[in-house]
Amino acid sequence: MSGWTLADLPLQRAPVAAITGASPGGLDYDNALASAGANLVLIACNLDQREAAQQALFARYADAGMRVEWSTV
Repeated sequence: MSGWTLADLPLQRAPVAAITGASPGGLDYDNALASAGANLVLIACNLDQREAAQQALFARYADAGMRVEWSTV
C-alpha cells in the first residue's frame, strides 16, 4: 500500500493482534495498535526487553483497559 503509515490505522474495537518481534523491533506496531484499542499478544525472545516493553505500554495506555499477553519463542 503506497503511502500507508501507522497513522492510517483505523480504530480497533478490542480485536486481538499478535505481534512477533514485539520488543524492541515491534514497538511501533505495539504502540499503534494499543492506541487504536487493540488487545495485544506480544511475542518476544528476550525477557528483559519484553518486560520493559510491557511496562512502557501500560504506562502510556494505563486508561485504555488494554490486555497484553506474552509469549516467548
